[in-house]
Amino acid sequence: MAIRFERPSPALIVACIALVVALGPAVHAANTVFSSDIVDGEVKTADLADQAVTFAKMAPNSVRSANVVDQSLTAADFKGANVKGALLNLPAGSVANGRCRNVIVQAAGAVAGDAVIISLMAAAPAGMHFSGVSAGPNRILLQVCNLTGAPSPAISSLPLRVVTIG
Repeated sequence: MAIRFERPSPALIVACIALVVALGPAVHAANTVFSSDIVDGEVKTADLADQAVTFAKMAPNSVRSANVVDQSLTAADFKGANVKGALLNLPAGSVANGRCRNVIVQAAGAVAGDAVIISLMAAAPAGMHFSGVSAGPNRILLQVCNLTGAPSPAISSLPLRVVTIG
């Protein structure tokens, strides 16, 4: 016995077309994720596009360069300290000529093992050099070197930008 299908009625055809038109935006929206749809800290590697990178070589649950728009990240996007305007004060003669001295600078958010980036936000005395050495809990170790040829000048309220990356 053969199965016989009846021709669909014009009303059924119109109803099917209306259904497809009505569901079109919903079907498209089903493949769209907005920031408000994501729970903080819950986007993992498998959730990101560009899976061509060999995962065995990368840290688990990490975002790779291919997943980030060039020049879109700022210091606020990194875990660690991001302090603008930490002030450095050193009395005259506190760093001998040709020598360096370590100074602790407060940097909320820094943790041991972070890489330290330091930038001066004002002019420093000529011949004085500054570099970040290491980080500890909410602080960084700053190395101040005197290459002036004389005792170090006084440094008063020299503003620093401190960024650490964990």
